[in-house]
Amino acid sequence: MTPEEITRLQELKTAIHNCPEGFAMQLLGMPVLEEFLALSVKEKESN
Repeated sequence: MTPEEITRLQELKTAIHNCPEGFAMQLLGMPVLEEFLALSVKEKESN
């Protein structure tokens, strides 16, 4: 993963963690959650 991707993944993790339980999709939107999932998969594959 690039440094930019790592930084973005950390930002997304923080944003999701700060959402009330069950409201991440409503507050952040599906495109943000899709980006989070894509980066999470990429992180797992690189380890």
